[in-house]
Amino acid sequence: MARVLRMEAAQSVVLAADLREGVGAMSTATAVRALLAQTTVAGGESELACAGGKWLAARLRQGRALPERARRGGAAGGGAAGAAGAAGAAGAAGAAGAWLLTGGLGGLGLRAASLLAEEYPGAPLLLSSRSGRVPRDGQSLDAMLGKLSATAHVLAADVGDAEAARALCLRGGPRLRGVLHAAGLLRDMMHTRMSADDVSSVFAPKACGAAHLHAATLHAPLGSMVYYSSAASAFGSAGQANYAAANAYLDSLGGCRSAVGASAVCLQFPIVSGAGMGAATFDKHVPAALRGWVITLDQYARCVHAALGGPEASPR
Repeated sequence: MARVLRMEAAQSVVLAADLREGVGAMSTATAVRALLAQTTVAGGESELACAGGKWLAARLRQGRALPERARRGGAAGGGAAGAAGAAGAAGAAGAAGAWLLTGGLGGLGLRAASLLAEEYPGAPLLLSSRSGRVPRDGQSLDAMLGKLSATAHVLAADVGDAEAARALCLRGGPRLRGVLHAAGLLRDMMHTRMSADDVSSVFAPKACGAAHLHAATLHAPLGSMVYYSSAASAFGSAGQANYAAANAYLDSLGGCRSAVGASAVCLQFPIVSGAGMGAATFDKHVPAALRGWVITLDQYARCVHAALGGPEASPR
């Protein structure tokens, strides 16, 4: 959220700080004074963390390709979930169990469902959305849904509700193979107009939904948990403080799952041309500043394929 606020309030000094380590028994006031003193020393740094008594500044660096066990359905941390995810090729997926796709009736969800139907023939596909209906005209979504096999099941469920999320996972049976969490909602506006309801409405399907799915599957032999995050989390996006913060939660949750050996991959997608919420907003006119942040639907599918166990994604 701080990255968005820096865009929207360029005249202000916006600093994000992680004080969970290193402040010890200091009071909040003392910690804040130490932080303000450090900002002078840091010379304009906008993101700091205190760890082991040292102040660290955030830096963006090129990441590594997905580790083999993560690309085959496990987390980078490995563990039992990683081993379970590595077992079985595409042809055996019918025996491996069902796939649950939240936001499964949107353009991104249906494209991922088509990919799963191709690579895992016979595997049940559970496509959930709050309404249980295709949400948008103009993206040929009804046609995409019609092309899926009889193994696709449409379910109306709000993953922002803990019991509904748990019921969805139980619907997949004891051999639920994987979850793709693509549910989301946009309520874009500048932060000066944003209310608590505008924040909670966006957090409910994205962040709360992810937390509920995490809780429902943490002790299950789940092969893949793929979180649909956003580039707004990494870089900020003016008018989307609520959305950026909700996706940042997904990124942190994915890291927590990996730390305990559970399956987790976060994909920070930019705008996908021709599908999803971004397409509904920007397809007719993409601002010049965003033209380098658009990928095609085929490039999106390659990223999902890599997260599920295929070759590394190549967005070029």
